[in-house]
Amino acid sequence: MYRTALGENRGMLFVYPEERELSFWMKNTKIPLSIAFIDSERRIIDIQDMKPLDDE
Repeated sequence: MYRTALGENRGMLFVYPEERELSFWMKNTKIPLSIAFIDSERRIIDIQDMKPLDDE
């Protein structure tokens, strides 16, 4: 939240202890983000393009 910039070729990684369905929201995030969902075998299973300041 409150992110206003993310450098070129930079990202954020959120690691969870077990595989499960998750959701993210963009409240107070001022830049668009693409979120890649990765399974336990390190395969990208989905990518969601998120809009800035979306609180749904």
